[in-house]
This record gives sequence, structure tokens and C-alpha cells, in this order.
Amino acid sequence: MYGLQEFGTVETELRAWVAARSWTTGDGPKAIFTDAVGWLRDRDVLLPGVTTLARLVTHVRDETTRRLWGVLEGLLTVGQRYVLDQLLEVLPGSRVSDLERWRKGSVPRGSGPTIIKALDQVAEVMGLGMSELGADHLVPPRRLAVSSGDKWPGISGATWPDMIL
Repeated sequence: MYGLQEFGTVETELRAWVAARSWTTGDGPKAIFTDAVGWLRDRDVLLPGVTTLARLVTHVRDETTRRLWGVLEGLLTVGQRYVLDQLLEVLPGSRVSDLERWRKGSVPRGSGPTIIKALDQVAEVMGLGMSELGADHLVPPRRLAVSSGDKWPGISGATWPDMIL
């Protein structure tokens, strides 16, 4: 119809494009969705419904994020896994785990004590020794940098702290 291709004929190619874009950039679903519409228009494809395209982008992006977590998890030694598990423990007398404390951070006031506290926190994180994982050879650096915003599957509100990487 009007020289346009059916969406079904390019869906596999679009999925591959979305996966590559998600893997290399870590862009959010809105940006990928918008660019996917452009990708389809450039190829004279009859646009699917908004929900269809949104679900495709979300699904492929989630698969790519799970792949990233799998790659990162595969780099960990047993000792490093133990250290990361300990970050989830809430110690007696504390209200939150170290991971939650690091995730929330401190209120940036720019005062001397606040900066010192932030630097102490950086030293704690760097002391975990996770920077030597070698992830930068397997995962695009930009993707690692944005991974902190991705949600853990099945755990509402939990995020991967990019400070550990």
C-alpha cells in the first residue's frame, strides 16, 4: 500500500537494531523508541501501533540489560560475589545496607565536611577492588556508565550501582 512495507517484514531487523543500540549506548526507551520510528520511516515501513513498538523496544532493551548483567556477573570471582552480597546486609544498629547508603549518597552542599564524606565513600567503593574486573573490554564504556539506572529484574526499586564498577 502506497509503496510501504509491512512491519512484519522488517521486525527481525528492527529488533537487531534496537538490541545493538541498547547494548552500545544504554539509551533509555524513549530515545530508542523515537529513533526506531525514524528507522522505520527511513525504510518506508508502515508504522505499527504505538503499543506494539513500545513493547518491542522495552522487551529488547530488557533482554540487552539482562545480557549485560550476565556478562558482568561472569567476571566476578567467588570472593567478589561474597563481598557484593555483604553490601546488602543491614548491620545491627544500622537502618540501611552499605549499598543503599552509597546509592542514596549525601546531599551535595559543597561544604568541606560533605566533600570529605563523599571522598571517604569513594574510597570505600574503590576498596572493593571491582575496578579490575576487565568489563571495559567486554562491554562498551558508555553502556557501563549508564548501567546504574537499569532496574534489577523482579526487585522493585533496586539499581546496579555504577560506583562499584
